[in-house]
Amino acid sequence: MRKAGLGILAVVAATACNPQTGTVEPIVIDLSHREPSATATPSPTPSPTPTAVLRFATPTPMAAPSSAPTPVPAPIAPAPAPAPAVSAAVSAAGPEQIVDRQLDAFNRRDLEAFVATYASGAILYDYPDKVRQSGAAEIRKTYGALFGGNPTLQVTVSSRILQGPFVVDHETVTGIAGAPPSTQIVIYEVWDGKITRLWILK
Repeated sequence: MRKAGLGILAVVAATACNPQTGTVEPIVIDLSHREPSATATPSPTPSPTPTAVLRFATPTPMAAPSSAPTPVPAPIAPAPAPAPAVSAAVSAAGPEQIVDRQLDAFNRRDLEAFVATYASGAILYDYPDKVRQSGAAEIRKTYGALFGGNPTLQVTVSSRILQGPFVVDHETVTGIAGAPPSTQIVIYEVWDGKITRLWILK
C-alpha cells in the first residue's frame, strides 16, 4: 500500500554522460512510486492500560445471639471480722512470763487478772487426767472461793524447768485455812499467750 502524499522528485547531485548527444546530463531519481520497505518496523500498537478493579471483602456473617441466660456472678463473701486486738506486751510474752503473771495474780488474790492468764477452754487436771476445772467459768468459781476464804494465801517457786510451751514448777502453797503448807509439781502448757492446760502432781 502506497503512502499517501509521496509525490516528490528527488534530484541527486550526481551526473552521467549521454553517449548519443555527448552531453552531461543529471541523473533524476523518481521517488513518487517507492514502496514502503518490507523491513520497516511498524509502529507498535500501544497496549491498553489496565484498569484497576475494586474488590470488596465479603462480610463475615455475625453469630446469632445465644439464647442461654447470662450467668449471674456469685455473691461476694463478706470480709471476715478483724481479730480482737492483742496488746504488744501479751503477744510478745513467752510461756514463762505468762506463768509468772498467773503466780503474781494468785499471790495478790486478784481473781480477774488470774483468770485472764487462762484460755477460755483451759482444763486443769490432777495428774495424769482427772479434771479439776474445765473452762474459764469453773476456774473463776473455784479460785474466787479460794481467794475469798484465805486472805494470806501465797505460792512460792523453788525450781523451774522450761521446755517449749511447757513450764514445770516446784511450788509450795501456804495460807490455806486449817491446812499445813503443801508442796506440788505443777506443769503449765502455754499457747498464744494463754495457759491452755495445767497438771498438778501432789
